[in-house]
Amino acid sequence: MRTAKEYKKIALEGLQNNWGIAILVMLLVSIVEGALTATGVGSILMLVISGPIVVGLIIFFEKLINKQKVNLETIFEGLTTDFVPKMATFILQEIYILLWSLLFIIPGIIKSYSYAMSMYIMRKDGTKTSSEAITLSRQIMNGKKLKLFCLHLSFIGWFILSILTFGIGFIFLAPYIQASVTAFYVDAYADYFGNNDIENNKTNSEIELEPENKEIIIEE
Repeated sequence: MRTAKEYKKIALEGLQNNWGIAILVMLLVSIVEGALTATGVGSILMLVISGPIVVGLIIFFEKLINKQKVNLETIFEGLTTDFVPKMATFILQEIYILLWSLLFIIPGIIKSYSYAMSMYIMRKDGTKTSSEAITLSRQIMNGKKLKLFCLHLSFIGWFILSILTFGIGFIFLAPYIQASVTAFYVDAYADYFGNNDIENNKTNSEIELEPENKEIIIEE
C-alpha cells in the first residue's frame, strides 16, 4: 500500500489537463443532490440513486487516474447496469453505519471505514449481493482503515484554506479528494487479492479476472 502523499500525487497526475471536466462532474452531482434533497420525495429518490451515482463517480475517477479518456457521460455508467444491487448495497451500508452510530459515534466512524470499499466492489462486480460486497469490504479494509483515515486527514489544510476562500476552494478540493480516495480503492483491492492469492501462484491478470473465487464469509 502507498502513502497518502503518493495517492495524492496519483490524483494530481490524473487531474492534469482534466480539472475542468472533473470539477464539472462534481458540481453536477452536488446540484442534483441539492435539488433532490430539497423535498421529502426527492430525498427518497436521492437515496435510491445514490449507490449507482457513487459507482459512476468511481468509474469516472478510476479512468481519470489511469489516464483514460473521460467525459460527462462516464458518471452515468453506474446507472445503466446492475442498478438494483448497487442501490441495495448503498442503502444497506448506510443502515449498518447508522445502527453502529446509534451505539456511539466512534464505532459508527470505524464501521464507515470498514464498509468504504463496498461500492468499489460493486463497480468491479455488480453481480455480488449487498452482503457479499459489504463483507468483502470489511476483509479488504482489515488493517487499512487507518491508512484511509490518514489520507482523509491529510486534506485538513486544504479544507481550512477552502473555508477561508469562502468555499471557492472546495471546487478544486472535491475532485482532488475523490481522485485520491479512488486511487486508494484501486490499490487496496489489488493488494488484498494479491496478498491472498500468492499461495496459488496466480498472476495479476488472473487475480483481476477471478475475484469471485475468493471465499466470502457472510457476517451475521
